[in-house]
Amino acid sequence: MGLALSKLRVTQILQFHDIDCYTVDINAITRVPSQALPPNPNQPPPGWFAYQGATMSRTTKLIAGLLVSLSLWGVSSPGVQAIPMGPAQEAIIRKGAVQAQQAVDAYADKRDRDAYDLFLDLSDKLAVDVGNFLGVDVNELRRAWRSADVAHQRALMAGLTQIGVPYKENAAEESGAFDCSGFVQFSWSSAGFVLPRGSNFQYAYSRRVTFKSAQAGDIMWRPGHVSMYLGVDGAILQAGRTGRSVELHIMDSRILGWTRFADPTA
Repeated sequence: MGLALSKLRVTQILQFHDIDCYTVDINAITRVPSQALPPNPNQPPPGWFAYQGATMSRTTKLIAGLLVSLSLWGVSSPGVQAIPMGPAQEAIIRKGAVQAQQAVDAYADKRDRDAYDLFLDLSDKLAVDVGNFLGVDVNELRRAWRSADVAHQRALMAGLTQIGVPYKENAAEESGAFDCSGFVQFSWSSAGFVLPRGSNFQYAYSRRVTFKSAQAGDIMWRPGHVSMYLGVDGAILQAGRTGRSVELHIMDSRILGWTRFADPTA
């Protein structure tokens, strides 16, 4: 089935130039059932593409991808400049996150209440470091982390252990290098959830939630990028882009307005 490019709107188009997954209409994306995933979630089917049920040719995708890239030029760049963090501060956050992750994992494995109380204490201390660095309300951040379910807490702590790990395209190596979807995949696999690679595929695979109902650790998706929500305002944890690393960041309000949230556990 053909598709008239003249009918496409930028707000309808997802990321054609993301080689991992291709979808067009934001409102037409549905959760991909597990049985529909390819045998290897790291390798979505070549040419898998959907636009309200229509299949698009490779030529159409390339042309549309060019249009998207041109349309988003200068739109995706605002709000992606993270606050620089020094190695010493990265080490402090990594250490706190490792300790908190060990405690919450112990609770998840053994339902040891003492371990969970320890996690809450460590999480609160870590929230102070993260909140002060980002300039957000520390008490709100603490509450957001405490109110998240255990799976989200585990994923978030796992992600924070990778602060400072460099960005590398198509990488998903613990303590080695990540791209954006590789980082999200790693974080959620640490909580026991297998996500596919590709920002669009991860969003399609998860259940959409509203900004108000999103938990810390939920996926934040926009065309071309996926990150993890920290639970307050536009605070995120992400593997940014080439030349950057896994980092804490406050998302620009213009981008936050058309960012979508999704829960991998639902």
